[in-house]
Parts: sequence; C-alpha cells; structure tokens
Amino acid sequence: MPNRQQGPYTPPAVARSRAKKSKKKKSSSKARQQGKASQPSKNASPAVGSSTLPTASNDSNAAETPSASRRSESSTAVLASSSRRGPLTWAAIVVLLLIIVGLGTATKIVPSHDHVFGHDEVRLLGADSYYHLRHTRIATQTWPSVQRWDIGTHYPYGQRSKNAATFDVLAAGITKLTASDSPPSDDDIATTLAWLPPVFAALTLLALFLLGCAVRNAWLGLGMAALCALYPGGLATKQILGFADHHALEVMLLVAAAALVAMGTSRSQKRWPIAAGLLLSFFFFTWAGAPLLIAAITFALATNWITGIVGERQPLALWRFVLLTSATLSATTSVIALLGPDAVLDPNMLWPTIAGATVVAAFAAETPALSRWFLSGGKNSLM
Repeated sequence: MPNRQQGPYTPPAVARSRAKKSKKKKSSSKARQQGKASQPSKNASPAVGSSTLPTASNDSNAAETPSASRRSESSTAVLASSSRRGPLTWAAIVVLLLIIVGLGTATKIVPSHDHVFGHDEVRLLGADSYYHLRHTRIATQTWPSVQRWDIGTHYPYGQRSKNAATFDVLAAGITKLTASDSPPSDDDIATTLAWLPPVFAALTLLALFLLGCAVRNAWLGLGMAALCALYPGGLATKQILGFADHHALEVMLLVAAAALVAMGTSRSQKRWPIAAGLLLSFFFFTWAGAPLLIAAITFALATNWITGIVGERQPLALWRFVLLTSATLSATTSVIALLGPDAVLDPNMLWPTIAGATVVAAFAAETPALSRWFLSGGKNSLM
C-alpha cells in the first residue's frame, strides 16, 4: 500500500468550529448576492405598471432620512397653502384692522357727542380746550404764527405761553380750509378742535399696527391696536371727542416715529430715518417737555452700545438710522427756530436740544470706531 503524506493533526473540536464559520460565510455571501440581484439599476427604467418609485438623481437627496423628507414635504405644503391663501389672509387682516380702528374711534366719539354737539353752540370739554380755542382763533388770523405772549394767563401781567404750538397751528390751518365764513367763527374753530383728538386716536391705532408689523408680523400689530383701542386709562380721556388738547397729537407723533424706527432699522433706505427725524422735530414743537427725550434716547443708545460690545456685536443698521434721524432732528429744529422764533416753546431749552441731537448724531457716527477701539483694548486707532 502506498504511503500518503498526511497534514498536521487537527483536533475534532477545532475542525467543527471551522466548518461552522465557513457555513456562515457562505450563507451571508449568498444573501448579499440575492439582495444585489433584487435591487433595480439606477439607469434601468421601471416597467410599465410597476409601483417602484423613481430614485433621486443626486446622492444628497438619496441619503435623506424619512424624517427630513417629511419635514421638507410639510414645509412645502405650508408654503404652497400660504401662497394660495395669501390674498385671503391679507383681506382678513385688513378687515380686522378696519373693525379695530372703527370700534376704537367710536369709543372716543359716542360718549361725548351729544354733550359737544347737542346744543346751540359747540361745547368743548375741560378748561385746556378753551385755552387752545383762544390760541387757535388768533392763529387763524396770524397763520402760521401763534401768539407767544398770552395775556389770558397770569392776568393782568400775562406770561410766555409754552403750550400754544403745532396743535393750534394745525387746527387753525384746517379751520381756514373747511370754514364757510371768513374769518372763521368760534363754532367753526371749536368743531375742528373737537374732532382732532379722535382723528389722532385713529391714526395712533394705524401707527401701532405698522409698528407691530415691523417688529414681528401683522397679527402682533392687530393685537397692539386692539389693546390700545380697548385701553380705558388716561389715554382714552385725552383722545375723546371735544377734549381739544395737544396730548393726542403727542402720542400719535411718538408712535409714528417708533414705527418708522422699527421699519427703518431693517431697511437701508434713507427716507425712513429722515421721516422719523421730521416727526420728532414736530414733536419738540408740540410739547414743552419734549427735550427730556434727548436724555432718554441717549441712555438707550449708551445701553445698546455697551451690551453690543459685551456680546461682540454692533447693529450697524441701527447706528446709521440714529445718525440720520438725529441729524435731521437737529437741522430741522435749527431751521424752524431761525425762521420762526415764536415757534420755540421754551428758549432756554432750544440750543441744549439742538446740541443734544448733534451729540447723539456724532456718537452714532463714531460708534463702529469706538467699538473696535474698545474691543482691541485701546490698541487700534480711533481714526
């Protein structure tokens, strides 16, 4: 018998383990081959009547998870529905705004209408209303000037009036355009003065709506207007029909200026800061205490600047807006004061106001350089 060369001895347990491993490898490779055979090729077109979905053309879409796909589909559906319902949504917003403004104005007119117009003559509310009636009567004859020395107060010496201002000039101009008599009668002047507060109330609600739209969206604007329309506090009494005082005009100018600030800081047009500066200038010629706002605005700007440095961010759009607004305020106030000295409510506060607005404008202009200098620890040049 021939001798056969035998290999090294392998224990039976090891042989059985090797046999199991080889069987597992064969079964896994067979399963992979079956899976590849069952997957359609990328270039193969699906058969007619087949339910196979077309694959994505790029790898990023092919690797998209089901949750991301669902989010994408839902966002697409929302955009599509908003585009379809956009006109209807804005129509509803306009209708709601008209309802809010209408109801808010009605609450200022109905309670006092019969008291004001239910007699042979127009009866205004409060002593301040007759103060403005007297000054508006004079302004209709000297328009656009007002009588700065008031002989009706601090009798018999009189004193410089600090409250005859933009409100009286505006009322006198409207009366001259609408009155049938020349010169206008006291009833014509009183009628104009009686209707101005609720008109300013309606304009304030519209300005609040625009402010809310600029800050967030139209629904916030509607909420702000609705809260103001239903507010039963001191503002409601200042805007009521027949209360002929300048407070309603002050509130309207401030809210409108705030709306312009909110709209202008998110845009690069120069018309918004210029318009805000003009409104603030008119506000300074409406209320003798308006220069106090310079201190409040300066404090707000300083706070914004410090917090911006701490967070290593600077809202340049806000600083550009402040620069143009303050410069417009300073220039407009100076021109009006030089052309019409009687328009100045308090001469002692005129030039401090102009100087304050100029300082704020200069501070806003140099804010980026100051921020870079501060963040560099004084190493960078301010120039």
